[in-house]
Amino acid sequence: MISLCSTCGTVVRVIGNAAEISRLVGEDSEFWPNGYVCPKCGGSAVGVSDAQATTEMLSGRRGDTLFELMLQDAFALYSGLGLPKERQCSVESVDNTLREGVQRWGLSSDPVNGRVYLNWLETAAGTRIYLGAGPYGAVVFRVRPKQSYVDMVQDGTQVGSSVQP
Repeated sequence: MISLCSTCGTVVRVIGNAAEISRLVGEDSEFWPNGYVCPKCGGSAVGVSDAQATTEMLSGRRGDTLFELMLQDAFALYSGLGLPKERQCSVESVDNTLREGVQRWGLSSDPVNGRVYLNWLETAAGTRIYLGAGPYGAVVFRVRPKQSYVDMVQDGTQVGSSVQP
């Protein structure tokens, strides 16, 4: 099973037991057919069955436009936890990221009790830190590097792809 980003063409190929893939992230899952998120640009992605997959879809550069993930990592990605490398949050890496200076943040509120939640912080460099609740304070569960499809096109890493605003 793969997911294909309709914005930048990034492909995520899920590796593992076919029946488990179908149940957790494939055709029998809550994600199918268009509940996927691209790990590269954050755009919408669609599920493609193995029977529909073509060699062109899998011809991207590994770690750039083609991600091959084990089932557990794919499930975490589609559940909002990011790629495996984004889930490696050490004290040093978070400290260095915060030194870039916080420029934006994401807030939400609970309409029932009025509590306000701080979901993420974004630095001047575009790195985003995702937060959750923990027993001793906020837990950093994901550090995502800047994601800009426009920058990728200008840098030449996505030449020939179409850009949507």
